[in-house]
Amino acid sequence: MSEGNAMATLTRWVLAHKRLIVALWLVVAIGGVAAMRPAGDALSGQFNLPGTEAAIANSRIAGVYGSGGDVAPLVPVVTVAKGKSVDSPGVTRELEGALAKVKAALPDARVASYASTHDRAFVSDDGRTTFALVSIPARGGVNPGQAEARMAQAALAGVTVGGSPV
Repeated sequence: MSEGNAMATLTRWVLAHKRLIVALWLVVAIGGVAAMRPAGDALSGQFNLPGTEAAIANSRIAGVYGSGGDVAPLVPVVTVAKGKSVDSPGVTRELEGALAKVKAALPDARVASYASTHDRAFVSDDGRTTFALVSIPARGGVNPGQAEARMAQAALAGVTVGGSPV
């Protein structure tokens, strides 16, 4: 049987059995609607592959510290005014004060910075720019960390370190 004849035969059969075809499509549609809820519930907003080294490390970090691992940290940054550096008198104290405001706004967060560790990894080569890592607990949802980011920004509104805004 040639391809043209097979298609013609199938078309004749479908047209001769319209009610059966419509019933079949209704069953398929009802089955699809019924499967939507379980399929939607099976979706996850996380992109970790269970059992990988990264997923295991993220799980351990969150287990030990209660935050971090699965959620990217918030990163407040400040570049102090020209002629100053993070080592200038009072700058580290101002940075501690600024980050204390973030910690007050986000009490479940962990904050690591030059002010808390004195690790030069938090400071640029020229000594003028520094940042902090604010790790927040994973709460799930579509935009994890967005509400916390807004709260941190509000806490830092108008705050200056070394004469510059954070």
